[in-house]
Amino acid sequence: MTKRIWTSTSSLALGLLVGISIHVGITAERAWADDFPNQYAENVVDEEEQLINHIEQQLVQLQNGKRLTGDQTFRPHEKHPAWGRYWLEGLTSLVTSNDVETQKLGVRGFRQFVDNMQDNPIPPAETKIAVDAIKKFAGGDHPNSLKFEANTLAQGLGVLQVANDPKTKARPPGSLPFEQFVIENDQRGRRREFNHTGLDWTQRITGDNIYRFRETRRTPQYIEMYDLTRGIWMRLEPDQAKRSFDYEEWEFIAKGEFTRG
Repeated sequence: MTKRIWTSTSSLALGLLVGISIHVGITAERAWADDFPNQYAENVVDEEEQLINHIEQQLVQLQNGKRLTGDQTFRPHEKHPAWGRYWLEGLTSLVTSNDVETQKLGVRGFRQFVDNMQDNPIPPAETKIAVDAIKKFAGGDHPNSLKFEANTLAQGLGVLQVANDPKTKARPPGSLPFEQFVIENDQRGRRREFNHTGLDWTQRITGDNIYRFRETRRTPQYIEMYDLTRGIWMRLEPDQAKRSFDYEEWEFIAKGEFTRG
């Protein structure tokens, strides 16, 4: 077992016991919490301890060469309000280690964290600390491929922090309702088809790979998405598709249209 890297939960327990309300999203559980506030607070603190222990175990597995993948790694206790905070703090502790190989494991862990994150909210403060740590790693003496991976991860964490924020999930009135977009001929004469499923979009290009994007925003003018692996933003408008590598300059890809709502 590794040395615990997080602070004591006593302050959270005290706050809960004096009446801090935690939204759990389940009506029956909320009613039970109202009737028995002290018992509910103790249960939440117990779950927090279980969450910390689980993450510690996963970090040990990561340091032993195991990949952090699947529901068994990231889904336990994901509804706890500190889920995102503790995962970020745990992985950041590896990236900021004095040992270069441990830092690399931390970057690998962040890749697996990002790839397996669903719509879980992650706190802004801890996200910024993680992003800064990964960027600092990217500025070190590493192969260009590893530098690119680290910079892409740092950017992706920032994108997910905003996309998963409950305040930004809601679609403005009149947002485009479509689920499919087709380009019959791009600039190289290839057909591209975008399909939306759950949180993600897939892009199929004739004679090329399949690329996955995370939807980040919908407006009446466009649907926006981000490729967490390649670091590319895409916008689908009613009659064209655009992409950006820096979220400032948008490059025209090709004419297209939405074909399924």
